[in-house]
Amino acid sequence: MSSYRANSQADGPDEINTTRLARRVLIVCLALELTFVALDYWVNFGRLTEIGAMRRMFNIAREDGLASWFGVTQTLLIALTLWLVYALAKRDDGPRWRRYGWLVVALFFTYMAVDDGAQIHERLGTTIERIGEDSGSSFDFFPS
Repeated sequence: MSSYRANSQADGPDEINTTRLARRVLIVCLALELTFVALDYWVNFGRLTEIGAMRRMFNIAREDGLASWFGVTQTLLIALTLWLVYALAKRDDGPRWRRYGWLVVALFFTYMAVDDGAQIHERLGTTIERIGEDSGSSFDFFPS
């Protein structure tokens, strides 16, 4: 069975240096995000290609581009990590408020990942707008 240590020293082959792992994950994610910004600048704004599909794929403002996919994937992985933390907090039988706090944060990130991936609030906004038009009333209060 593998073990882990929360400090920066790893003693054996079965132990994970969590500080080094977290630093590497952060560097890789930042490098990818900067790459997406550079690709948006060169391909989309710099018109490296006139093919609209390629420009849209690298446009970071679009929800159907690579940068959006990466962001949704990051959010989902954060949500899964938070569900693991919640399970560990529940297993450790710590204070109830701590368990519920991790649960709330895990639920929030899960919703954010699902919403960004499936465009739920945009679709609900369009649906409510359409219902309002069909019934002759206005739903201007709906924020989406």
